[in-house]
Amino acid sequence: MREDGERLTADIIDPQDHTKPDAVGKAMGLSEYAAKHADVLGDIDLIAKIGTRHRRLHLEQLAVRRAVDALGGNAELLNLYRRRG
Repeated sequence: MREDGERLTADIIDPQDHTKPDAVGKAMGLSEYAAKHADVLGDIDLIAKIGTRHRRLHLEQLAVRRAVDALGGNAELLNLYRRRG
């Protein structure tokens, strides 16, 4: 939760291990949730540590959700983190 002007805003920050077999399914699940609720939430982010950096996918953004929804595997998820995060 954070203050956003005069209102309280809820953010979702989901740390994720992009190497796990279920990583793409979890990313797609949060993307689906974001599509339904982005209008009433603040940031909806997947976060992964890639090398020594933490990278973030902003699922409140339609273009990022579309990219996540089109993922075919963990290698594509890793590339998405590198491109967008």
